[in-house]
Amino acid sequence: VGDLDAQEEYDWFAFYPYNNNISTPANKSNNGYVNVGAKTQTQVGNSNMDHVAGADFPLAGVATYASTQPELTMNHLASLLKVHVTNNSSSSLTVTGVTFTGTEDIVGTYYIDFTDLTAVKYTSSGENYVSAATTLTIVNGTEIPVGGTADFYLGIKPFTAPAESKLSVGVNTCIKEIALTDAVTFTAGKIKTLNFSYVEPALPVGIANIKTEANEAGASFAVKLENAVVTYVSGSNAYIEDDEAGILVYYSGHGLKVGEKLNGDVSGTVKLYNGLREITAMDLTNVEKTS
Repeated sequence: VGDLDAQEEYDWFAFYPYNNNISTPANKSNNGYVNVGAKTQTQVGNSNMDHVAGADFPLAGVATYASTQPELTMNHLASLLKVHVTNNSSSSLTVTGVTFTGTEDIVGTYYIDFTDLTAVKYTSSGENYVSAATTLTIVNGTEIPVGGTADFYLGIKPFTAPAESKLSVGVNTCIKEIALTDAVTFTAGKIKTLNFSYVEPALPVGIANIKTEANEAGASFAVKLENAVVTYVSGSNAYIEDDEAGILVYYSGHGLKVGEKLNGDVSGTVKLYNGLREITAMDLTNVEKTS
């Protein structure tokens, strides 16, 4: 850098985190991409904001027509989503995960043109490197009592969700769609709060929803049975089926009888054996058996 004339004025630009590939604030280079949020994020504890800093939360400063010793104010280039969770379930809640899906890509790596901080431009570094969804994992979260609240924070790219569109927010396995009447803008450097009322998600209905993966030794499940019929019993084996599917119950030990109908909530573990789904443990505590 050459000597600067103390009598002249200059335009100054600063960017964090440092990236030696960003040689211009217009940043249209194929190498000058930076993170904005991430597909997977982590928060330690409830209502903790320690994670909303660092490489996934870039900053920029601009001083135009300034002297050789300008004062730069750094501005956030990411937006912050706060999911305010109220536990309206019937028992204490420990949040382990929060998901958010926007109406366009909202996290990933971008080329950022910050020439004008009032109109920052974000250009995707490629469709494989950005995502419309992000997941926040909560580590060491504490129980939220019934009626209690806690906050969870996700960094995202600023964007506007148009009117008549939908956003998706999930807390643990409780997922909700938010239908927008008006446009909603997530602004750089600002916190947008989405209120989330947590209730126990309804169980899926039917044997067809008892699923597992081929490589899992045993996967947990919970479904609601509706008029599932015991069609076979032999020793420790039984077979139950409804209108959609059937499944073998191994080591049943439940006193099941052929012709019985099962209605109610059932849980247990299931695995694949010779390509067939097989229940290896089942809790029938909340299931009514009728002839």
